Amino acid sequence: GNWAAAGAQKYDEFVKFSLAIQRGVHRACPGKPVTVYGTCNNSEIGRREIRDFLTAWKKAAPDVRPSAINVHPYRPNPDAPDLDRDFKALMDDLDRLGFADVPVYADEGAFFLPLVMNDWNGARPGMSTQSGDGLTILHMPSYDLGWGERLSAAYWVRYIFMGYKYAPRLRSLSCWGSRCFTLDDPFAQFVANAAMVDLVGNATFRRDVRFAPGARAYVFDDGKGGAVAVYW
Repeated sequence: GNWAAAGAQKYDEFVKFSLAIQRGVHRACPGKPVTVYGTCNNSEIGRREIRDFLTAWKKAAPDVRPSAINVHPYRPNPDAPDLDRDFKALMDDLDRLGFADVPVYADEGAFFLPLVMNDWNGARPGMSTQSGDGLTILHMPSYDLGWGERLSAAYWVRYIFMGYKYAPRLRSLSCWGSRCFTLDDPFAQFVANAAMVDLVGNATFRRDVRFAPGARAYVFDDGKGGAVAVYW
C-alpha cells in the first residue's frame, strides 16, 4: 500500500510493520539488508518523511538498528536540483538522528532517456519518469540518437560521480529506464559506466573543488597509488 499517503500520524503503526519485516528476514537470512522504507525523491519532502519514519523507529525500538535506508532520487538532471547537496542533507539528517552507521541504497533514479524526439511526447534525457515510462511500448527509431544519447551519458556520469562521493555510506546507485531504450543496446551511458568502474572502481573520495560558478571537480584516490579528477 501507499504508506506515505497516510501521513506522519501513521508512522508509529508503519514502524511496527517494518520491524516485523526486518525481524522475519533476519531470522531467515541473518545480516542481510532490509530496506523496508523508501521514498520517491531525495528532496526536502522525501527527507522529512525519512526523518519522521526514523523518529518513530527510535521511539518504538531504541535498541534496534534499521539495517538500511533507501531513496529514489529522481530529478531532471543531476545538477538541478543538485544531487550532491541532497545526499549531503540526507547524511546530515541520519547523523543528527543517531543513524550514521545505517547504509543508504538509492535503488531507483537516473532516468535519463538517450534521445531527443519532440514527436514522442517531448522525449528527452530530462523528461519526467512518468512521461518516460509511457514510451516503453515503443522501439528504437535508429541507433544514431545524436545529442540525446550524449546528454544522457553526461547526466549519468555526473549522477554516478556524485554518488561515489558518499561511498561507502551510499551502497548502491541504480538507474531506472524504459526497457527498449536502455537495456537492449550498448548506449554511451553504459560504455561510460564501464570506463568509470575501470578508473575509480576502488576509489576513495578526497576533495570537492568548486573553481567557478556552475562548475565543480571531484578528486579521488584511485586505489592504485594515483589520483583521478572529474570536472564539469
